[in-house]
Amino acid sequence: MSTPFESDGPGRNVGARSENGPTDVSPSKQQPAERTQSSGDDFRAFVQTIDDLIIVATPEGRIIFGNAAAERKLGYTANELAELTILDLHPQELRDEAVAILSAIAQGEQRTCPLPLQRKNGSRLPVETRAWIGQWNGQRCVFGICKDLSVQQDAEQRFERLFRCNPMPMALTTLPDQRFADVNDAWLEILGYERSEVIGRATAELNLFPEPGRQRQAAVELQENGFIRNIELQVKTRDGNLRDGLFCGDLLHSQGRTYLLTVMQDITPRRRAEEALRESETRFRALIENAPDGVVQLSPQGRFLYASPTARRMFGFETTRLEEVDPFEATHPDDRDRVVAVLADILEHPDRVRIEQYRFRHANGRWIWIESTFTNLLDRPGVNSLVINFRDIHDRKLAQEALAAEATRRRILVEQSRDGIVILNQQGEVYEANLRFAEMLGYTPEEVRHLRVIDWDRSWSLSEVVEAIRQLGPEGAHFESRHWRKDGT
Repeated sequence: MSTPFESDGPGRNVGARSENGPTDVSPSKQQPAERTQSSGDDFRAFVQTIDDLIIVATPEGRIIFGNAAAERKLGYTANELAELTILDLHPQELRDEAVAILSAIAQGEQRTCPLPLQRKNGSRLPVETRAWIGQWNGQRCVFGICKDLSVQQDAEQRFERLFRCNPMPMALTTLPDQRFADVNDAWLEILGYERSEVIGRATAELNLFPEPGRQRQAAVELQENGFIRNIELQVKTRDGNLRDGLFCGDLLHSQGRTYLLTVMQDITPRRRAEEALRESETRFRALIENAPDGVVQLSPQGRFLYASPTARRMFGFETTRLEEVDPFEATHPDDRDRVVAVLADILEHPDRVRIEQYRFRHANGRWIWIESTFTNLLDRPGVNSLVINFRDIHDRKLAQEALAAEATRRRILVEQSRDGIVILNQQGEVYEANLRFAEMLGYTPEEVRHLRVIDWDRSWSLSEVVEAIRQLGPEGAHFESRHWRKDGT
């Protein structure tokens, strides 16, 4: 079998030809034989410990030695390797290419062979091979060192799968020209591009970043640290829409080139939700601050956490710190136990809503009536407090008390009158009557409540009574009538 390697002359071990000429790797001719033998033994022991594959072959390509790593990783015994050629270690369909590459290495036109080797079981072992001419046991031979790329290739495959399948947009750009070397499917989906529209083009050509100031800030951080972390940038999609991204990136170095690997977390939904929340909070605050009813928040211990502007105005708290106000001390002593009981109830039963009327002290010292709705929102995120909505009912309460007092006064006057007084409804039935009226007719007060006009005045029919009541005006009417007592007199 012919070989693509050649010698520069008898007695010299040379590497592949290069710009600087052949490389002599043989021991000095002046070395004693025993020192040469010792060096050879040391060399053999050394190559047996190397994890890279060492293959030694004749110039015709027949294998004469393989180290332990070659035997272990290719699955051959030493005797089996001795029956093979270098080309036998390459897949059948790659052998012509192997011959061409090895010839190029011998001519100094190429340094390495990237072709995989084939194991005994037919599987392939990814390697990178360097080859040169030397001597083995005094005979010209071809040395080959094959670096096992299995781990590296596995790592590259894992990275490739991670890159391709990652749901977050990822991009690989060259530096310093910032041209896209690769992007994953998530990147294309989020930004709306086809791969052919992106690869090889610079970020500036696509006008991806509409905020040059923030992009420069990210570039400074990358230059200073060699990475970027959690940089927020807006990105323009193919159709002109803006997306909010949180970027992380790291520098990678491969084959003499520098790349920037970036991962983008699309935070557009989160930003929109935050903006919607801010708008909602603004609307809610505007409603609270301008509502006619007051709102306060209490801690479980009963301390003020918040009071709306209406509440502050209502109680005169405009210039008073909430922490200085004790809600319980500001509650009227006669009402305090009821309010404390309500708070205890909603703490024990968070699903209950209680309404209570009581008096609360104004900053000027006067008592005002309020009606409060108590709600337990301690478990509500963002609230985490007892919420009290209340309204000022002071004037209404005073009016109700005045009406009640007037009604009491009138009832006393009616009950103490010497005249019989009766109040009828529109159907001529007794609605109310005083004691004197019952006594005049000989009925008990309870019996009177079940009578009609026609029961004591037989000169009227029921329809006439109803019509007379209907026509009765605000000025009233005066007439005389004869009443029949219960006993018929």
